Amino acid sequence: MHEASLAKNIIEIISANTELTNGVRIKKVNLRVGELAGIYYDSLQFYFTEMSKGTSSENAELIFENLPIVGKCRECTNEFPLQNFEINCPKCGLSKFDIISGNEFEIVNIEVE
Repeated sequence: MHEASLAKNIIEIISANTELTNGVRIKKVNLRVGELAGIYYDSLQFYFTEMSKGTSSENAELIFENLPIVGKCRECTNEFPLQNFEINCPKCGLSKFDIISGNEFEIVNIEVE
C-alpha cells in the first residue's frame, strides 16, 4: 500500500521540476530501488499510471534499477552481497556485519520529450 504514497511523491517531485522547465512531458523516470525497500514494482507502476493522469507524467514509463543487499563485515571490513540468507562474511566467516546497501529508493533521472 505504501506504493500509492511513493507514486504520489514521485509525481509531486516531477511536477515541481517540470514547472521550472515550462511543463515539458515526461517520457521516463529512472528509479534506483534496493531489495530491502519492499517495493512491488507492478503496484508502484499501477498507482503511478492512475495518479499521473492529467499531469506532465501521464504515460511516462517507470524504469527500475534493482540494487542488491550488500553487507560490510565489522571484523575484516570485507563488503559482500547478502544472498539466500547466507549472513557470514565469505572472507573471515563471522556474522557481524552492517548493511551498507539495499534500502535505497531514489529518482536517478527524468527523461523528457
